[in-house]
Amino acid sequence: MLQGGPGASSVNLENSMTELYMRLNGTTSVYTMDHRGTGRSALLKCEAAEAFSAGSPGGAEVDMREVANCVKDVLYQIEGQTAAFSVTSAAKDIEFLVNGLNQDEDVFVYGASYGTYLTERLMHLAPSIVKGYILDGVLAEEKGNFAHFGSIREEPAQYFGQLCDQDKVCRSKYGSDVPVDQAMYDAWFETYETLDAAAIGDNACADLLTTREDIMPSWVLGTYFSTLFSIGDVSKRAGIPAVLQMVRRCNDADVVTLRALTAAQGMTLFDVLTQAGPLQPFDEVNGISFLLMHLIKHSELWLYPTPKWEVETALVEQSVFGTFYTVDYAWHCVLSGNASDPSCPALLELGQQRTVPVNYSSVELTKFSYERDEYFGKTAAIPKDTSVMVMSGKLDFQTVHSWAVDQYEKMQGDNKLLVEFEYGPHCSGIAPSTAGDTTGCGVRIIASFVKQMGDIDLTDLSCLDELPAINFDVDEDLKQYIASLQTGPQGKHKQLKKKHHVKSA
Repeated sequence: MLQGGPGASSVNLENSMTELYMRLNGTTSVYTMDHRGTGRSALLKCEAAEAFSAGSPGGAEVDMREVANCVKDVLYQIEGQTAAFSVTSAAKDIEFLVNGLNQDEDVFVYGASYGTYLTERLMHLAPSIVKGYILDGVLAEEKGNFAHFGSIREEPAQYFGQLCDQDKVCRSKYGSDVPVDQAMYDAWFETYETLDAAAIGDNACADLLTTREDIMPSWVLGTYFSTLFSIGDVSKRAGIPAVLQMVRRCNDADVVTLRALTAAQGMTLFDVLTQAGPLQPFDEVNGISFLLMHLIKHSELWLYPTPKWEVETALVEQSVFGTFYTVDYAWHCVLSGNASDPSCPALLELGQQRTVPVNYSSVELTKFSYERDEYFGKTAAIPKDTSVMVMSGKLDFQTVHSWAVDQYEKMQGDNKLLVEFEYGPHCSGIAPSTAGDTTGCGVRIIASFVKQMGDIDLTDLSCLDELPAINFDVDEDLKQYIASLQTGPQGKHKQLKKKHHVKSA
């Protein structure tokens, strides 16, 4: 079982490994591999501790002014051999391990998120001992990229709006003020436009979001829906239509509820999203390997040439649930070693987003990448005598459903199976589809695929019929959520990483 990221620790996959082992009644050995460059392997890190500054929400934050020196340190440590940490190198590690550990056994390889891309690379190598591949939350080899990771969310966002339109409770209860012939998604987008058009002091809900002239209220609300009250979180997403109705209506009772819901007591939601969190050291075992993540992202999980940051920004602004990946574009600029790269305006913007704004115009840029190899941009064929199962949730806001379909359709060979979860989030094979889903359906399907030795006709998909629909009737749930915020630690949300977008001049 292969973890995502890139750069994520396999520690966070262990619960799913245990669950699958139990579903297989202990008859199957379940392994993972710590990716080169992560904490339990050989962490890519520089000795200059100041490269990681404590105090950012959720953990250590890389100071972009230190990246160049950090990269130079790492390049010295690895003797300039960045390709040693490539996707293909990691795939060859897996090939070596399965050939050494599992002789005379049948091997199945499961990949989650970025782990699917690593699994796809293993398919190119086609070790004969592997009998089946499982791709869950697919990073497609031809369509998948992080350059449009924020704007690609429009696809599941539109689908979520359609689900609300089709649901009697969602449409009648939280869209009672919306014209019958108007789609809910369009009403939500108009809500954003109304917020942005309001002058400070004219709209209480816009003022609750931000009172800064240079910050768009729509950005604040959109960020809330991708972080603290995430559209990707099955325990919260059903409440989003209700929240949007309150913002749209914005009567006195709505303002009181929204203030409690966002934990914005005495401050704006923008302040809540951007305030510094407690000092936390970088966790080398459980944390993301920043350098590995960005080395792989920008070497072969990007678009070439790089899209202009302004173009990606415009695309995100046209989506209700789009996200500004300013950090990724800023890293791409620094690691490109090229100040003229179209990603570089994001670096300047990122500096202004820090708790104490920083001018990043003089940041040193240092190239840190590896050459793309012969497998890049090519969809792997299904290896001889193997099968592939592709699993995808239609409400996956990270690796969108169309990527899974693209990978499935382009893989040459007939021995393949596409499993679609109508309400499924990211990595539906190891995650519940809805807040009320206790079926364990995804893991049951994976276990069946393995038990049936990858026979796609015998793999049991019957649990898909057991999956509950999204329950949009959330009034009581929101009350309980607000109560939990008021009685939880310090009565506040867990802090999140700062990312915001400024209005155009």
